[in-house]
Amino acid sequence: MNQQLQEIIETGEFEDNGSCQIQSLNWVEEDLHVELYVRTGFEDEQAQYWNVIAHTVRAQKIEKEWDDILEEVTEHPVLLPYTSNTANLFFSHFESSKIELLGNLYMATYEFVGDWLNLNSYLNYSAITIEGSSGCLAKGPAPLLEIYKKEVEKLGGKANLLSVMKPKRWDGEKWIEEYPDLKALILGASYIIARDFTYKKHNQNMEPTVKTPVE
Repeated sequence: MNQQLQEIIETGEFEDNGSCQIQSLNWVEEDLHVELYVRTGFEDEQAQYWNVIAHTVRAQKIEKEWDDILEEVTEHPVLLPYTSNTANLFFSHFESSKIELLGNLYMATYEFVGDWLNLNSYLNYSAITIEGSSGCLAKGPAPLLEIYKKEVEKLGGKANLLSVMKPKRWDGEKWIEEYPDLKALILGASYIIARDFTYKKHNQNMEPTVKTPVE
C-alpha cells in the first residue's frame, strides 16, 4: 500500500474518528479506477480524495459504506479461490444424517472464512438431497475442502480430495493457470482482487476524475 496512505490509517486519530468510502468507479479495459474518500480523523484537516488503480482485476465486490478497515493483503479468505489449489471432495460410507452434515458444513465454513466465502458456491447439493452414501460432495479451494473432509469424517464417513490442481482462469479461448501474484484490497466488506494496486492522492482543489458513482 502507498506509504502516505498507510501512515494515515495507522494513526490514533484515524482509528478513533477516521473512515474511508469508495465514491466512484471506472473500468479501463481490465483495470478498475477507484475514487477513495478518506476522512483522516484530524479535526483541522480536510478529507482527502485518492485515486486507486486496481491492475488486471480478477474479482470485486463493492459496497458503498464507511469503514475504518483498509488494507492491501496477499493472504485473505477472498483470495482462496484464486491462489489455492482446487479439488473435488468425494465421500463414501456415509450413513449419518445428511441434514446434520449440511448444518455442520455451514458452521465450518463460517468459522474458517467468515462471511467472505459461501458454502453454496462449492457444495454439490445433489449429494445432500439424493439418497446414497457416496458421491462428489463439493468442488472448490483445497483448504476449504480439507475442512469439509473433517466434517464428513466426524460423522463416520470417509472422504478424499481428488483432481487437485492449480487454480485456472479463462482467457477467452481456453483455461490457463491463474496469475500467481494476486492481491486483495479490503475496505470493510468490500474487496477488489487484482495483480497490483497503485495510489495517487488528488490535490485538495482537484475534482475527482471518475464520475461513475457507486450505487
